[in-house]
Amino acid sequence: MQEPVDLHQLECDLEGVRLLPNLERVHKFICSLPYQDKYVFISSLNQALVSVMLLQKHTKKCMWMLLDVYSRHGFPVEIGWSQVVLLDRCLREEWMWNEMKRLCAFVLVDDGFKGVVKKVRAEVQEIKRQLQRWHVAAIAIVVCCPSKQCCIEATEHPKTNHHHSQPGLNSRILQTKGTCILQNMGLLRVVKALDWEDLVKEKESVKMDGVLQFARVYSKHRQDTTEHYWGDEIELMVCARRDRYCLALCSDCVVTQGRFSGTVVSVEYARYMLETMPEAPFDMSLDSFLGFERRLEDRRAQICTQLVRFVSGGFPLLISCFPSLKDRFVSADTAEDVEGGDDSADAPSLTYNITRSASFPDNAISRHSRFTSFTENIIRRRGKAVEGYVKIMKDLNTKDTGNREGDAVLIDSMGQGMGCCSLQLTMQYRDLSQARYQYDTLGVLGPLMLRMSRATSVANGYLLNTETRWDIVGFSVDCRTDSERMCEYEKSGCEAGSLKTDGTHIRKSRFSSIDMFISNDEMNLDEYNDVSAPNVPNLVETLMSHGVDPLMSKHVGSLFARDPLLTYERPGQAGEYTDDFDNIQSSNWRSVRLKMPSGSESRLNGWKVEFRTMEIQPTSFENAAFVLFVVLLSRAVVHYGLNLYIPMSLVEHNFSQANKLNRMPEEFGAELQPDSVLFYYRSNIHDKGPPTISRGTLDDIFNGREGYEGILRVVRRYVGEVLATEKLDRYLDFIAGRCSGKYMSVSEYVRGFVLNHRMYDNDSVVREEVIDDLIARIKAIEENNDPSYLLSSNPG
Repeated sequence: MQEPVDLHQLECDLEGVRLLPNLERVHKFICSLPYQDKYVFISSLNQALVSVMLLQKHTKKCMWMLLDVYSRHGFPVEIGWSQVVLLDRCLREEWMWNEMKRLCAFVLVDDGFKGVVKKVRAEVQEIKRQLQRWHVAAIAIVVCCPSKQCCIEATEHPKTNHHHSQPGLNSRILQTKGTCILQNMGLLRVVKALDWEDLVKEKESVKMDGVLQFARVYSKHRQDTTEHYWGDEIELMVCARRDRYCLALCSDCVVTQGRFSGTVVSVEYARYMLETMPEAPFDMSLDSFLGFERRLEDRRAQICTQLVRFVSGGFPLLISCFPSLKDRFVSADTAEDVEGGDDSADAPSLTYNITRSASFPDNAISRHSRFTSFTENIIRRRGKAVEGYVKIMKDLNTKDTGNREGDAVLIDSMGQGMGCCSLQLTMQYRDLSQARYQYDTLGVLGPLMLRMSRATSVANGYLLNTETRWDIVGFSVDCRTDSERMCEYEKSGCEAGSLKTDGTHIRKSRFSSIDMFISNDEMNLDEYNDVSAPNVPNLVETLMSHGVDPLMSKHVGSLFARDPLLTYERPGQAGEYTDDFDNIQSSNWRSVRLKMPSGSESRLNGWKVEFRTMEIQPTSFENAAFVLFVVLLSRAVVHYGLNLYIPMSLVEHNFSQANKLNRMPEEFGAELQPDSVLFYYRSNIHDKGPPTISRGTLDDIFNGREGYEGILRVVRRYVGEVLATEKLDRYLDFIAGRCSGKYMSVSEYVRGFVLNHRMYDNDSVVREEVIDDLIARIKAIEENNDPSYLLSSNPG
């Protein structure tokens, strides 16, 4: 047992300069205590520190210590109603305000305290939205008043300094001296994550609790109606130039210490990645559509400005997959490293103990135990290291790669897939019925938009025999055992979707296409769900017994056929608690995701659908074109009652087609011909009955052919009739040109660049010099924001 800490002596010590030595002694003592005793001690420490601060002594020292203790040990910070003046005084200090934002503390002040902490109130929504993107241990400052039960807000706390996070689930209701602390805040983490062995023991309980959580939300919100809103999520990489272009491991610093306006910036799996999204969602007005590209450019410009504070020469790179991860990392752990002139030229010593990978180091995983736990638990559930293979393009001098599959690159880590960037879109619909209908529609469109936005032709230093990130990500998070997979490993290309299930077998990775259509609309005929989806019969029965309709019950059951990869010590579950459901849903990385209402009383508390297949594009114009097209198409589908249903087996076939390379290397020496890959589609899109199935190219499906209007023409008609504008034509023209072959895909552009490079040796290898020139070219393309680089008359 550590030596006890005398709180009175500690108060005396604060009179001097011995704060930090005392702080470390306090931390060691807290760590030695049982959980409940920790809380009692920290509450007493809080009172001691507050007593000092109320005497207007050592405010900064005490507040820093208080925040540090609470955040390091995963407890909420308590500040009662009688201490509002103290809180106001602390936040008037610019230093303290910045420190609180760095620690990601969040303050909500009751309306009764008019004029108090105005600075917080002015920025509170921006901070709240940003922090909700994190899944980490929580810190909250609670402001209560005597006339109300409590007035609290809780957020999640990204640990980006030297502390180690201890994520967990909801706090129990804690009372101390009249201060209500926390009560069932769904995102709050105050106890530790379960280790793998305990998770295995608890998994059936977690699953049952998760489906009951869904049933409760479904029952409460299934009749809700809301307005239509939409928002994008842009994933990008952080790069820096040294002797070579490197990936900068500094996203945590950028998120917690960067200064952004109008955008929420958050971390992703890889520590060299950032995700940006609008601070507030967009509505369906013409102004929102017309201003979208400008907003994307503004977000990119802000990131450019902020990155140089954390890594010299840093810049954002909008690329789906970095060409090679080998020895291409640079770190900047704090802003001071760069601003003080101490920028590291190399990443710290790379380790591979967690990832067990030959190419993706532990250091490249974001500093949150959620991501580390995912990485470890995928391997543990699988029973061995991650292993999948993506075939490389065969050229005249192509040699064996030296892998188990000699004609392929090895995918042996979660990071190789989750370190890829995508373009995602979330739309809120009028009600649950409309959201389910759009879930199905976007499920059909998923492989077509994946093909249209294809941007991944290079990985692990080789030209690939595929065109997208799809198989790379699927292999990277495949936690199935050999018996569930029915093979030792999978190989990209022809094998996609070829496995069969008979109850114990699971056909697809956790990252995959949707399993089934879920709408109750008459257009969704039973025969469309012609692929066996994994399920858990007792969970489906439980859902139905709680009033969830059969199709929705089977949909949720297919999600819960997967074991949880992460969960936390779990308290009682009252109110809107949905962590068990969210933990499993969020680790089912499907092409489309139906998202429940959050439980908050706001305009954004509706049923939403997330569209997840599109690949990131280098320019804001391209990304704007793809997002706007999907949003407008979604509205046209509702407006005209379009029927895009085809059998699910054909959707899965289309996904394998979307990844297909259909060009020979020599084709990239001249003007490229239109894409000839064929997809199944429905040609009688205005009929509610059985489908007329056709096969055609993207040009046929979107631009139309004889006897078939084409999806894009329907969208143009919607824009003309409803929005009455031609100002969106340039985006729709680009989409039409991508389908017709006027504009090549990004994957084709990159492939042509490599094949036509002076250092390419007709051997499928992408050499270091080629990678550097490619990154420089993509950087220039981003800054120019002009899609003309994709004209097919310029094949690289």
